[in-house]
Amino acid sequence: MYFEEEILKIVRKYKKKDDIKIIFIVNLLGEYRLNTYEINEFLFSCLNTKSSYLRVGTLKSLSKIGNTKNFLKSLEFISNEEKYVNSKILIDILDIFNGDVEELDKALLLKFDIFNKYIQKNIIEHLKNRKVELAKDKIIDILKDESLDKEVRISAIKYFSKIHYNHAKVEIKKLLNHEEWEYRAISASTLGKYKEEDVIEALLDSITDYNWYVRYNSAISLLSFEEDNIINKAIEKNDRYSIDILLYAMLNQGKISYEEYLTKIGKLEVSHTC
Repeated sequence: MYFEEEILKIVRKYKKKDDIKIIFIVNLLGEYRLNTYEINEFLFSCLNTKSSYLRVGTLKSLSKIGNTKNFLKSLEFISNEEKYVNSKILIDILDIFNGDVEELDKALLLKFDIFNKYIQKNIIEHLKNRKVELAKDKIIDILKDESLDKEVRISAIKYFSKIHYNHAKVEIKKLLNHEEWEYRAISASTLGKYKEEDVIEALLDSITDYNWYVRYNSAISLLSFEEDNIINKAIEKNDRYSIDILLYAMLNQGKISYEEYLTKIGKLEVSHTC
């Protein structure tokens, strides 16, 4: 109690000082996880700043303190006021939450629709990192909703690389035919986690895509199945670009040497000029 009073004295003394002193106090509050009304009000006030460094420090401290209600309140403020926080940093802040993490994840899902698209995308990344399976039904709805922002839906696709869900697999296979290449590329990568025959057939089609990234991700996913007949099936398609990307992926995966790659590419070029 004495320690808490001393910290409060410091807060009262320096809360109207320059940002450097305030940042020091904010970090101190997070380290000691002090959770009182006055301290939380002070931290909320620190979010409304032009200093991104102070804003990030405040969010980190609120995450470390671990009060779900107050942390959600801070995210709502960031979302509503469109305050910038680097995406990777925000995901890290979500991941280090020091309270009841399951309670936080449930609350994030419940309030998901009130956040802006930037916060939504990072919430999904956090749920993917934690492999939160209870989120799968909500996230499959996000994946299927064509009215939502592209980055939010792409985060939803990535989530299902960690959480295997047959319903999601079916939807992601459909996205291999999406008109925008980003959807096709991320879907091809995610499907590499679903080692099933129908997925192999879908990837054998997408490896012939006109977009380089889609072909490459399809090749990497096919190679992850580690079945020789898959490589043979890809070669049997007699599509130069898909064979070329498959060889390049094999080189990057260390499955063939650079000399072998050059030899096979040379033979490929000869066969297509004859």
